[in-house]
Amino acid sequence: MVEGKTVKAQIWDTAGQERYRAITSAYYRGAVGALLVYDITKRQTFENSLRWLRELRDHADSNIVIMMAGNKSDLNHLRSVADEDGRSLAEKEGLSFLETSALEASNIEKAFQTILSEIYHIISKKALAAQEAAGGLPVPGQGTAINISDSSVANRKASLCFMINKYCCFGHMQAKNNTPAAQGKCITRLLLYHFCVNLPLMMASYPVFKAMGMRSSFPLPSWKEVSAQILFYFIIEDFVFYWGHRILHSKWLYKNVHSVHHEYATPFGLTSEYAHPAEILFLGFATIVGPALTGPHLITLWLWMVLRVLETVEAHCGYHFPWSLSNFLPLYGGADFHDYHHRLLYTKSGNYSSTFVYMDWIFGTDKGYRRLKSLKENSNLKQT
Repeated sequence: MVEGKTVKAQIWDTAGQERYRAITSAYYRGAVGALLVYDITKRQTFENSLRWLRELRDHADSNIVIMMAGNKSDLNHLRSVADEDGRSLAEKEGLSFLETSALEASNIEKAFQTILSEIYHIISKKALAAQEAAGGLPVPGQGTAINISDSSVANRKASLCFMINKYCCFGHMQAKNNTPAAQGKCITRLLLYHFCVNLPLMMASYPVFKAMGMRSSFPLPSWKEVSAQILFYFIIEDFVFYWGHRILHSKWLYKNVHSVHHEYATPFGLTSEYAHPAEILFLGFATIVGPALTGPHLITLWLWMVLRVLETVEAHCGYHFPWSLSNFLPLYGGADFHDYHHRLLYTKSGNYSSTFVYMDWIFGTDKGYRRLKSLKENSNLKQT
């Protein structure tokens, strides 16, 4: 009950489980409220709450109501997060704050009541503003009917989303990855890599390829030869990249190398090349090994590189268009497939493939993505 009125809340509780991580991202935009919970006996969960907060603000409506709660206040003797720390962080981020105990039922009802009241007031104000703008001012004494369906917030499913933060994360996730500052950082790093890593490699690769049989003179290769070689390159590249990528998600390599690439949880095209120099060398081998084995014509090598650059930029662009190749080519990954990978933690990731995703399909490392895709499709069918 809020101000004497019954309020119905749809609650999404993930319990902080890894398998729900990507699914919650799909529901962020439908949330009007979130309860960010950490365990006062585990400092890491408190530190991780910032990451959850950034992810909420990155994906959810800008008007979402967020409350921070420190749970297990009944275990005060095991406390590793002071009340002042939680309160200070909440104040800094503009959040309301409570410490709760599920065991003793302390402040549980108050937490729900507080966040629901704030949501109710926001929706009420928007409904009244819309009514006044339409010239339909209520008659005194008759009360005001609040039509939830007319609210822009309610049009986002009016669901109340509770994210329970109970597990640790590795690496740094940015709050707004498509801001000018984030793009500027990416461009600066890429310029450094191109001049200090890629340029020397390009200069060294030409004589190496010539020694391996690459030619640049007439006659030009037939389209059948070019097509067959590029198909072979895709097969080899996808195989080598898949296993190399899985290795990069081992604990030590992720922490020291691959986490650079995962700084952007919601990537844009330029981040396709944003990686540690060691990763550029490591995964670049997957692109080069096919041509190195066959000694192609320079035209074939050029065309292969163009296709790889276009594919990797498209996979990181963050948009799924009606004309995206994944709509037409079987087992083609694309942006939606790769975005799922960027939303996962290093220890239980998935979607490791490069262009074609047959390796993920064979080894079942895309099960989470396929499950999420099925949920989205079913949800869209219900809405229509």
